[in-house]
Amino acid sequence: MPKKNIIIIAIVALALLGGAAYLFGFGGGDSSSSVTQTGALGAGGAISKESSDFLSIVAGLRTISIDTSIFTNPAFTQLVDFGVPLTPQPVRNSNPFLPFGVAPSASESSLDR
Repeated sequence: MPKKNIIIIAIVALALLGGAAYLFGFGGGDSSSSVTQTGALGAGGAISKESSDFLSIVAGLRTISIDTSIFTNPAFTQLVDFGVPLTPQPVRNSNPFLPFGVAPSASESSLDR
C-alpha cells in the first residue's frame, strides 16, 4: 500500500476517534452544559421546570373519569361477534429459515425448547 494511502487512512481514523471522543463527552467542553444531576431536584433542592410540568400533567390525569354506562347501553349489549374461530394447524417447520425437508441440527433443536 502506498505511503500516501496510509497517511490518509491514519488521518481519517484520528478524525473519527476525535469526533467520537467529543460526542461521548471527552472533548473538555463547558461542564455546565452537560447533565450532572439525577432525579427531579435541581442544584438548590428545588423541582426543575420539566419535572414540575410533568407532575402537573400527571395530576391532571388523576381527575379523568370514564363513563361506564356505555357497557349497559342496549345498543352495546346487542352487538354480535362475527369472528371466525381459528383451527389449529400442524407445524410444518420449527425453523422458518430452513428449507423444507432439512432437519434442524442438534444445537438448533435445543433452542426450540
